[in-house]
Amino acid sequence: MLACVDGSDGSHRMLDHVRFILGQALNQDVTLLAISRKGNVGEKTVEEILLKSRKILIADGISAERIRSKVIPETDAAKAIIKEADSERFAAVAVGRTGKAMGFFKKVFVGSVSRNLFQDLGGSNRF
Repeated sequence: MLACVDGSDGSHRMLDHVRFILGQALNQDVTLLAISRKGNVGEKTVEEILLKSRKILIADGISAERIRSKVIPETDAAKAIIKEADSERFAAVAVGRTGKAMGFFKKVFVGSVSRNLFQDLGGSNRF
């Protein structure tokens, strides 16, 4: 499973769902993915985001051996996520509903990563 994290509350809620699913699928691992060209997402460093995300999963019962981390230096998060999901053939991709890096007006008029992913995937069953 690919879990795309950005340190937002939505990202943390998504991790709770990932933990629930992985708690039932003991043979599945998770890769925490952060997208950042400059090492930060909003006001937090990528390292802080990945560490907090890892702690959430471990606190919820996922063993550390099942968790990997990856950072992709990219500006278009949706395209980076699709490329990573395709190249690594993840069974599922999880994202939060709202992100941290965008301002309010940009979210409203441009759309969130999850909305862009949904539109770009269309009716695809690549995941």
